[in-house]
Amino acid sequence: MLLVAALSALILSEPVSAEGLAAMLVGTAGVLLLSRPAGGWAAQGVDRRALLLGLTAGGLFGLSAIGYRAATLQVDHPQALTRALVALVAATGFQTAVMTLWLALREPGELSRVARRWRAVLPVGVTGVLGSLGWFTAFALQNAAYVRSLGQVELIFSILASVVVFRERLRLWELAGMALLAASVVLIIWRI
Repeated sequence: MLLVAALSALILSEPVSAEGLAAMLVGTAGVLLLSRPAGGWAAQGVDRRALLLGLTAGGLFGLSAIGYRAATLQVDHPQALTRALVALVAATGFQTAVMTLWLALREPGELSRVARRWRAVLPVGVTGVLGSLGWFTAFALQNAAYVRSLGQVELIFSILASVVVFRERLRLWELAGMALLAASVVLIIWRI
């Protein structure tokens, strides 16, 4: 969230408001609580390599959100859905071309195996594209930092699903982390 806010301000000149930043800080605190090891941070120590890889991955993920937002802004059309569709087709087309080439070179035969199972993979592909269309439409409408912050609600639903489906028990700090994330989402909605 905070990386996307910084990149959005730097690359697209779209800074977040003070209230938006405060909401993102609350959400970040929630994510930190949710990622706390069972024995606590002091007992586990900090794996610097894992931290560096996580920050790098988060930065690149944030950069992709900024790129998608920029792409939707470059499409000259008044309708956000149309701008989102054009940007999504371009992004998905590029990803498909690169993955097709990669699989053809690195995993010979994999493309034909996927093609034979098209009926099984079609629902996953369709739902994935619809989900991406939702994200791209949001990027067409609003600052990427707010979109990604609001998207943290996925984490709450994932945790609740693990409780319902796998009967996992939540610890106190996980409940506190979920509450902070929920508060962050509400503050983002209120700010927008």
